[in-house]
Amino acid sequence: MNFQPVSQATGAGNGLIQVLRGGKMITLENGNKTEAELAAGTVVTGVYSGSSPNKYNPERVDYNLRSEDGTLIILAQTASLKSQFAKVSPGELVQITYNGKRSITRKNGAKAEMHDFAVARAVDAE
Repeated sequence: MNFQPVSQATGAGNGLIQVLRGGKMITLENGNKTEAELAAGTVVTGVYSGSSPNKYNPERVDYNLRSEDGTLIILAQTASLKSQFAKVSPGELVQITYNGKRSITRKNGAKAEMHDFAVARAVDAE
């Protein structure tokens, strides 16, 4: 399967949930929770099933994917994800790559770091 960056162009599940939030990969399985740093180069793939309200911040959303094995993958909204998911429709197969943090300059001139993601949608092989 080939993937094309979106900037250029649901099932029952298995009970496993992975949450990408604040630079962490949080895994919930059978009542157990583990956390690990989200490493640059981490890739998740799944069918986009739409967004839902973020329970910690009502001004943000979570982007929900369902992987091939049924795992629910929840990505907390970042500026990087918001602009890219605006171009993705529910039902599309997508691949998200975490690129780590990158430095930015805000409109007011302040320096900051942001989590950087690349979202690509599946395209037919030619």
